Amino acid sequence: MPFTFDYRLLHCFITKHFQSQVQFAQFLGISPQELKARLDNEVPFTQQEIDLTVCYATNKILTADQIVKLFFTHAVKKVDE
Repeated sequence: MPFTFDYRLLHCFITKHFQSQVQFAQFLGISPQELKARLDNEVPFTQQEIDLTVCYATNKILTADQIVKLFFTHAVKKVDE
């Protein structure tokens, strides 16, 4: 993948709304191993998975800013000294 994403806020979101990654994976219709691969930046989240999260994970549709923070925040790499 050309970019590494920082999913720390997504982890918090999962804990708040699903209590566990297993429950979030079930919500998305994927296995816990597939979710782990996404959270580890090995496989990208699909548009359908993002759409499910945006529209149905809470009682309201997430804003564009919230979506960017959850799914599209680039990880900052440390510069070797």
